[in-house]
Amino acid sequence: MIGLMESRLKPYRLPTRLSTRGLAIETVARALNVELEELLDCFSDDDLAHSCFAHRRAVKPPSLAGGLGFAAFVASLPSRAEDLLRVPGAAHLQNTEAFAYLFALEREYAGLEMLVADEPPLLFLDDEDRTRWTDGMGLSAEDAATFRGLFADYQAHFRALALSGRKRYQVVLNRQTFAAFLSNKTPAKAASLVEDMVSVLHDAPLFQMLLVDYPRAPEELEIISRHTTIPPDFADTLSVVIRQTSRSSATVEYSLIPMPQTYMSLHRDIAEANRAWSIGLDQYESRHRLAGGSDWARASNETTTQLLKEVLASLG
Repeated sequence: MIGLMESRLKPYRLPTRLSTRGLAIETVARALNVELEELLDCFSDDDLAHSCFAHRRAVKPPSLAGGLGFAAFVASLPSRAEDLLRVPGAAHLQNTEAFAYLFALEREYAGLEMLVADEPPLLFLDDEDRTRWTDGMGLSAEDAATFRGLFADYQAHFRALALSGRKRYQVVLNRQTFAAFLSNKTPAKAASLVEDMVSVLHDAPLFQMLLVDYPRAPEELEIISRHTTIPPDFADTLSVVIRQTSRSSATVEYSLIPMPQTYMSLHRDIAEANRAWSIGLDQYESRHRLAGGSDWARASNETTTQLLKEVLASLG
């Protein structure tokens, strides 16, 4: 029958819209006692793409250039969010490849970042931290150079978004693990990093951060969205669970798990990030009241500034 269709003076074209009265190709499928998909397999992807059956196309997942060097991997990463989320084996990416994948995701979801973290956000890592992290991955000289360049691009890109108010950050930083992180730095570098964090707190209009003492530390978690406030239907919003050793470890491991995009999973992860934020707010309010203040109603970057300086001073 398809042959007859193709032999007509005017070749058969797939319809562009569905009909309540049925379609000719559906009638043919019933007459031949075959599944509609068998007939659709006779058409090209281009034919299907311009028809009402576009959703039936077999979409090939993006393929990444693994094993060809880090630069080739970065170049092979898709740029669109929908393609990034179809990358096979994203949960198995590690170290440099996991970072490159996260960078690509964050570029697409650049309105909001809710972060529950043990160590400072990547925005603040200095040359000492970058060197330790790179050395801990055991990279070749070529891959190390590519990673350093990509990391510099990451910091420049997102720092510009933060300082211009185009991206909102809501960061909950574990006070104990942050202190341990600082203790592994030289005193001058530790002081410089805290100074940089304080500067961003004051200069970036939508950057908020709490330093929190946890009774039981939560998993490191990141929520990213194209919107500065998460919509009620969670549109264009994604959660990522982060697995990593300390960046100052002799041998580091860094991986991430983009979570399935279901309402239930997003609701759970957003609730977890908000729970961590609420713990911090309770601690800040208690601190404020113990100091004799009153009418405290919201998070204060001034309080975070004081806490950052206290942690630094506690290291001697």
